[in-house]
This record gives sequence, C-alpha cells and structure tokens, in this order.
Amino acid sequence: MKKLCTIIALLSLVFCAGNVFAQTEMNISWSDHGTAILDSIGGAKYILAGVDVDKDGKKEFIVPIDYGVLDGKGARQIAVFENVGDDDYELVWSYLFPGEAAGELTQPAVGDLDGDGNLEILAIHVQPEEVDSTLANFYVFECVGDNDYGTEPTVSWDLGDDHRNNIRCAAAADMDNDGKDEIILTSRNADPGVVIASVSDFDLPVWTKKHEDSDSYEAFDMASVAICDMDGDGYKEAVMTPLQDAAQLDLYIVEYDGSDFQLIKPAPSAFFGKGALHALDVADLDNDGKDELYIGAVERGLLYVVTKPTGDILDVGATDIHFIGKVEHPDYEADTGWMPGGTLGDPDGDGNMSFLGSASGTVGCGVHDWEYQGGDVTSADSWDYSYISIDLGWGTDFFIYGIDFAEDMDGDGKGEILVARGNANIGHTAPVVYVTEFARITGVSPELSSHTVPEVFILKQNYPNPFNPTTQISYEVYNSSKISLEIYNIFGQKVKTLIDNRYHQNGTYNISWNALDNRGYRVSSGVYFYTLRAGDFIDTKKMVLIR
Repeated sequence: MKKLCTIIALLSLVFCAGNVFAQTEMNISWSDHGTAILDSIGGAKYILAGVDVDKDGKKEFIVPIDYGVLDGKGARQIAVFENVGDDDYELVWSYLFPGEAAGELTQPAVGDLDGDGNLEILAIHVQPEEVDSTLANFYVFECVGDNDYGTEPTVSWDLGDDHRNNIRCAAAADMDNDGKDEIILTSRNADPGVVIASVSDFDLPVWTKKHEDSDSYEAFDMASVAICDMDGDGYKEAVMTPLQDAAQLDLYIVEYDGSDFQLIKPAPSAFFGKGALHALDVADLDNDGKDELYIGAVERGLLYVVTKPTGDILDVGATDIHFIGKVEHPDYEADTGWMPGGTLGDPDGDGNMSFLGSASGTVGCGVHDWEYQGGDVTSADSWDYSYISIDLGWGTDFFIYGIDFAEDMDGDGKGEILVARGNANIGHTAPVVYVTEFARITGVSPELSSHTVPEVFILKQNYPNPFNPTTQISYEVYNSSKISLEIYNIFGQKVKTLIDNRYHQNGTYNISWNALDNRGYRVSSGVYFYTLRAGDFIDTKKMVLIR
C-alpha cells in the first residue's frame, strides 16, 4: 500500500516514499478587458493539459473561465497557458466570447476538423434562451503559427435553438476514418442527446450533421464523453455516461460501422452513484490491444472499468462493467466523496498508471489515486488506492472540479497534475488553476520489481518485411506515455492511424497492419513508412508491401 502524501502549502516541498511534491498556482490576467474590475469570478471547471497546439515544442494547457458578470452580462473566456520555464507558465492567448453566457462551463477539445495538419481549439459558448440569434454557439480557433489563434474564430457554427443553451461537452476524433476529425457534442437538460458533425473546409464552411439523435437518450445530463476502441475493430466509439438522479450506470455508445453511425445502449447496470461528470478516460492498461473505459462516479468516490475483451461492441452489457473500489478516507463522511473529474496518468513515474480523481469532500480537497499494479484490470486486487491532500484552505468559495495529467510540461522530468478551482464568488485575484508536480522516483522501486522496463523508446522493424497482406509492428515503451503510430506513403501522405495518442504502460507492444487505409480500402503495392511518436521521441522505419 502506498503512503499518503500531503501537499502542505503552496510552493512548498515535502518528502514521502521517495517523491517530492511541489505546487504552483495560476492567476488569470484581466489586462485584455480594459478597466473592468470584478469582485469575484466563477472559476474554472474543465482543464485540458499537456497539449502542444502550435507545435513549437512547448506544452500548454487550455482552460475555460467563468467571469461571473462583466459589464452587466454573464461572461466566459477560453485561455491558453504555455510553459516558459521550470514551473513557469504564462497566458499566451485568450478569447472573450461575445454576447451573454449562461448555464455551466463546458468542456473544450483539440482536433483537426479540416484535415490540413493544423490543430484547432474547439469551444462551446452556452447562451441564454433569448439571445441574439446571429451569435454562434460552437467556435473553432485554428492555430496557424506560434500561439497564433487569431483574434476572431476561424469558423463558427450556430447549432440552432435546440442546442443554443444545451451543449455540455466537446470531443474530436476521426470516427469514420476519412482523414478528418468529426466534432462530437453532447447535450444536457431538455432534449438530451448527441450531435456528430463535420465541416467541409474553413474557406467556405458547410457543416454536415452525420449523426443526431435525441429520442434514444432518456438520461438527464450527458456530462462527459470519451473516445475509444473497446472492441479493437479499428473504428472509434464515442462513449457517454450521464449525470442523473437514479443510482444506475447508463452508457451511450456511438460507433461508425463502415456505412453509418449507430447507437449502442446496453441495459442500465447496478451503480452505487448517480453517474459521472468529467470523470471518463481511456487506456489499454492490460496491453490486449483493446481500450478500457474508466469511469469515476461523481458521488461517493467510486471507480468502474468497462472492457470488451471479446466480441463486438454491439454486444456490450452489464457483464462488461466492473466495480473497482470506493473511497474510504477520514476526510470524508460515510457515503460521500464528491468526484467531479477524473483522468489517467503516472504522476510518480514508477511505470504504473493511475486513475486520478478530483476530490471535494466535506472536510478537504485533494486527489484520489487508484494505481494499477498489473494483472486483471477488472479485479480490485490489481489496484492500490491512496489519497493526496491539497491544503488550500476549505470554504464555500472553493472546491476542486476539473483535473488533468500532463507528462512533464516543463521538461524537468516530472509529471504534473492540474486541478481547476470551481464555484461562485471566488475573489478575482485568486488562482483558478493549480499545478502539482511530482518528482520521479530514482533507483530501484519495489513496485517495479516485477516489470522489465526498456531503457528507451524502441521502434522495431516490422515482420515480415516485405509482407502480403499483414505485418506486425513492435515497439517498446520505457515510461508511461501517450503513443501515436501512423503509416505514410512515399509522398508523405498519411494512409493509416494505428494508434492515436493513447496512454501506454511500460513494456513491449505488438500491433498488426492489414494493408487497409483509414477508409477501409486496400492500399497498393509499394514502399510505406511507419512513425512512432512519444513526447519528443520520433522514429520512422520503412516497409514494403508486395501483392
């Protein structure tokens, strides 16, 4: 069992179990808004960390901010902070949404909707029911240079009155394998459901709704969405679970089957909570080539895992949903443990991935840490729970909401946990994002004794080579990281994404390619290149297809 480690003060250090913990706080700059001075702000409920949207090698985090009231109206901003040194981040871009804001903050995303290789920030602007109908409620900011997102959105979209004050979360993924990301938007309150749409281009944008369904979604608030491939068939699934009144787990899964999008809804499962907020994440921790879905219950601090090791996702059911554990901690009263956010990461750098849940209880705030020890991911015996207390002072003006993990944003060899401060009436000078940094364990750790850890990332030559029609690609991972593996033709055009920025544990992996492109078509004979990306590591090898 891991020891409990407590962060006792901002910018202070404590030593525990070989780790060093340090924390910094991020203030929001008001310089872009003239002389407007607010007594309070509404905080931040979501955070997207460890991205490099402008591809300059400096990691960023993206956070939507609730300004409360600005110039007599509800106001929202989206902001990008970039690393500029050890434990040092600065605001490099922000956008204040026009009109009036309403409802709760929403989850942003990063994608490439037009398929040109430039990443975009995808943001939602929830508005009151009676607003200027000329204002859009979905915004795209394409990055075309160093922190250059423009002063106005690259393109925007009015989803219509049905969704104007109803959108909750955004995600982006190439669901139909056409080389361009689709946007996945989930709804809340009245008429809950999902919209999956694509855009033609950004010059003369035409938005196409590829999937829109409201009738099939009975649950209350589709508060979270994750992208995965649980059955390993090469088509991604958009998985949603709602925040609701009933103590049950409802899953809504949308997958493209090669010709159309389909909704898969297993029967509700027994669930000791009332759904999830932003507490979904995806990884293949057991290295079986298929993703698992990890779900943190918003109430009572519970962890569930959904797997589909055999069969098609169409057959997913209650037997594929597994209960891992419940929070037992003295800071929490019985049957409490508010956990609004969750993410996967390896904060102590020991090679074992953890599910990290933001914790706002009746006494204090912190981070739940369920660390995977290897073996059966569906067994509670494979997980080790500990708690990280974040002593920031407790009161009605503060709780931890959103959480994300970043693999060493400032290049000092330490991973970071970022938490967002939420709730109304936060003083306008108070920080809204806190960065907790864990030093890596050095020497031999008992937790690593049963693992063989490669010293470097290694991309091996495919076998057989030349091949027809299938080949195997092997690679080794020395530190839990997000991995991408892509195949290109001799013209540098991407033909297949085998792995799309997925977390990997330490170890050796194998994946096959059947000479099909992202659209499911057979590629022609010739030379191809496969590229492995893991943080700053990039390696490419050549292979030959002979038909």
